[in-house]
Amino acid sequence: MIGLTIHQWRSLRRNRRCRYCAHSRVFHGRDGDLYFCEAKGKLVYEGLPRCFCQVYTVEEDS
Repeated sequence: MIGLTIHQWRSLRRNRRCRYCAHSRVFHGRDGDLYFCEAKGKLVYEGLPRCFCQVYTVEEDS
């Protein structure tokens, strides 16, 4: 066990995903979930890691 918090783990470059980003909004469709990036203004595919995303911000736990 490394001893990282969830916030720290999600902040790591290799673990960046749209579902953890503060800019993304999810829409539940018939064929699966769609993610819309409000910062970029477009739909994004959740299956790819976002290690090069310039606007990625970890969503704060509520």
